[in-house]
Amino acid sequence: MRKIIIFTLTAFLFISSFSATAADLKKGSNSFIKTMLPIITEVQNDIKQDKEKVTNILNKSKITKAEKEFLNEVYSTYRVRVGDKKTLMDKMIIPPTSLILAQASLESAWGKSRVAQKSNNLFGMKSFNSSEPRLKAAQNSRVYYRKYETIEESVKDYVINLSRHEAYQPLRKSIRNGESTPSLIKHLVVYGGSKNYPSELSKVIKGNNLTKYDI
Repeated sequence: MRKIIIFTLTAFLFISSFSATAADLKKGSNSFIKTMLPIITEVQNDIKQDKEKVTNILNKSKITKAEKEFLNEVYSTYRVRVGDKKTLMDKMIIPPTSLILAQASLESAWGKSRVAQKSNNLFGMKSFNSSEPRLKAAQNSRVYYRKYETIEESVKDYVINLSRHEAYQPLRKSIRNGESTPSLIKHLVVYGGSKNYPSELSKVIKGNNLTKYDI
């Protein structure tokens, strides 16, 4: 299991009209992709809408109390100093669908790993906070993984991790420059903890033609 995010695949509720279970992710790569696509799209759309709202607020000469509260919340979410507009916009990235799919499938063994099934954690996100819901990696292990109520939560946490961690600044820059997933994965060595990690991702991407899901 890699070192970046955690999910619980017991029963994930996407929106009122979308629900799935861990069994849906156990049926193979095609089922995994089919289950993940609407969730990824929803998360991407949410970020896009937030970014558009932030842009509109920042372009105003005078903002309302509600707009200020929203803006401060976004600054906090992305761990950016209030008023640092450029850094905030730089961090509000929308990773390509193929990149998210590739990492989710590799980190969770296509949703079949123990961590994925018991915590909806598809990205190997570790927990360092004893007060949050989490899952022990093994019986005698001191390593814990975050637990999520839904798959959507796990995807959001994964994207936020890429958005605000300093280690992924080169990745964010490449995403802003419009580079494709095959070019982006070279920036994820630190995520996988191995120089071979980009190569592993590349095999998943090519083997499943994941770039066809990018708009």
